[in-house]
Amino acid sequence: MHRFFVGRGQFTPPQITISGSDVAHIRKVLRLKPGDRIEVVDEEGGLYAVQLEQVEVDRVRGEVIGKIPTAAPQGLAITIAQAVPKGDKMDWIVQKATELGVSRIVPLLSERVIVRLNPALEARRVARWEKLALEAAKQCKRLSVPQISRFLSLDVFCQEREAQDLGLILWEGETATRLRSVLAEAKRGGNLSVIIGPEGGFSDSEVETARSRGFRPVTLGSRILRTETVALSVLSVLQYELGDFG
Repeated sequence: MHRFFVGRGQFTPPQITISGSDVAHIRKVLRLKPGDRIEVVDEEGGLYAVQLEQVEVDRVRGEVIGKIPTAAPQGLAITIAQAVPKGDKMDWIVQKATELGVSRIVPLLSERVIVRLNPALEARRVARWEKLALEAAKQCKRLSVPQISRFLSLDVFCQEREAQDLGLILWEGETATRLRSVLAEAKRGGNLSVIIGPEGGFSDSEVETARSRGFRPVTLGSRILRTETVALSVLSVLQYELGDFG
């Protein structure tokens, strides 16, 4: 069954109302009709089987026919602070990070980030990434949609360190501490934050800023990866070692 997310006000058990862009998707793309069934996720991550009753131009109504059992949510919450890369690479990162179970994505502004936008354009980018995250969450059958933060500077993001169990910054200048050794000491679950640099990497002063806030510089090894490859690689490793992957 196809999956949709509903917010507060759309779900009054046993009735569900779907509005917005999902209506056109249901009507014109999926061509669903009254009597067809879909999956719906509420704001608490509850999963329900819903039978459609009305498919109208501006809204779709259905009735819950049962709650679908789900696995217990994993205890691992990962935040990726990704220095904003050039072009549309961030779109791809948002999609793949969502598929890999990230909880929060922070578009990061660092010294060597080339992308500089005014507040209005930043808001449009965030709205686009929120939509991409929602669509990716539907596709991979997640029970939650990752939060897309507003653009933050490295210093402002690092000030959030107090709320994290483990903070890492990926840095090509680190030669002693590998990600593998840090994860060997970590416990499963918890709140993790990972800072990933732009195409030009981080400056020494930026790494020291992160280090002073409790973030541990780590390396992935001798190869220099593209920034979008780093995000995919790190999330896969974290989910395998500490989360629900594999």
